[in-house]
Amino acid sequence: MNFFMRHTIIHFITLLIITVLLSTLLPAQQFVSGVDVSFLPQIEMNGGSFRVNGIISEPLSIYKSHGITYARLRLWKNPADHVNDLTSTVALAQRIRAAGMLLLLDLHYSDTWADPAHQTKPLEWTSTFGQALQDSVYTYTKLVMGRLKNEGCVPSIVQIGNEISCGFLWDDAKVCGAQNTPAQWQKLGSLIQAGVRGVRDVFPDSTAVKLMIHIDRGGNLADATWFYDNLLQYTASFDYIGLSFYPWWHGSLSDARNTVSGLIQKYHKGVFIVETAYPWTLSWKDSFTNIVGTSDQLLSGYPATPDGQAAYIHELINTIKNCPENLGKGVFYWAPDWISLPSFASAWENLTLFDFSGNALPALDALGTTNSVIKASQSASERITIGCFPNPCNAGTEIVYTLPGAGFTTIKIYSLLGEEIRTLVNGFQQMGRYKVIFSALSLPSGVYFCSIQSNSYSSMHKICLIK
Repeated sequence: MNFFMRHTIIHFITLLIITVLLSTLLPAQQFVSGVDVSFLPQIEMNGGSFRVNGIISEPLSIYKSHGITYARLRLWKNPADHVNDLTSTVALAQRIRAAGMLLLLDLHYSDTWADPAHQTKPLEWTSTFGQALQDSVYTYTKLVMGRLKNEGCVPSIVQIGNEISCGFLWDDAKVCGAQNTPAQWQKLGSLIQAGVRGVRDVFPDSTAVKLMIHIDRGGNLADATWFYDNLLQYTASFDYIGLSFYPWWHGSLSDARNTVSGLIQKYHKGVFIVETAYPWTLSWKDSFTNIVGTSDQLLSGYPATPDGQAAYIHELINTIKNCPENLGKGVFYWAPDWISLPSFASAWENLTLFDFSGNALPALDALGTTNSVIKASQSASERITIGCFPNPCNAGTEIVYTLPGAGFTTIKIYSLLGEEIRTLVNGFQQMGRYKVIFSALSLPSGVYFCSIQSNSYSSMHKICLIK
């Protein structure tokens, strides 16, 4: 055996030993996948049920079993019908805890929907202003946090307000149009700070309960920067930026990437997409007008089909994960279970993660299987086959893979430490067999991983590079 062959074998064995020793240390790119399940009690009360492979299952268990780690709940102060009030929210939060999921609590500071066009003060606070309003926000927030703590369902993240792009508790802390003044921003900052104190007086450990400020401008960097630039002059007591991103309102995936990346680079805070959705069909089940119903509301390359919906979710997650500083933190899907029922119509029936009969769609897998670089294995009938020839290699290798179904496919190369090295494939592919070349001429010797994702399918393969 000559020196070169002996050296090659020793080097290869060394790399394999290192791989075995460090495999448990390969850092998964921790990434939150979540669902806003605030409609769930109403769906269940009206007879809704959900299925996986034709078998009825408890919905939170479905989410958890698909790898979804967080549930988000909206909280209204005194809603007329008691839906999403504190009592019902605590009950659902306890179910979330029992399912082994974490909680993001969305405080609306309203008796009803709060969004960019509506930030109505709770009826109880209609005649409350100034310091008295700050005290009310503090007292209410502290009460909510205390109740959750006592009931054993502590949230991991708390939103102070929902989509407060123009402020909240209008008109006291409205900051758009003629009310875009330093005095109004000061009021907004003071009210947010009151909410922050309400959380922190119950949960002083800022590593256990994080705080988020949420606006809707997920595709508009200029508007988002305007908001956070102004807000940060009066309060910096929050950990995360939350954004809503719906393509038909907020733009393209490139717009989302530019916005999230720009906010990270400017503020160095973690950014979440806490609301998104995409249609799996343009058909209707009931006569209630759907929010999305025409082809001009779709993104190019992402049809309103189950696979198109899954491809959108997959690509949005990849977009956020690949933002700078590893501060793209997660994606939440809004109202994934708001299916249409005879006694409970839906404007969201074609945007859910379940079909009209409550059967799980491929997008559920796409949302829940993206928490780390290495994916959980699928059943044999759903497995991507992959081979690399030669392997070990010294200049590159040919990656041969077979897709069990059509879908948006990505192939990425990662280092032993989980760092993304290169993207080899990034587009829609039909079911079938493919080849792609991984050129490693510019890379040092070492162990690399080839990750393939296609809709709900995924696979990982090790490549040993020896020079």
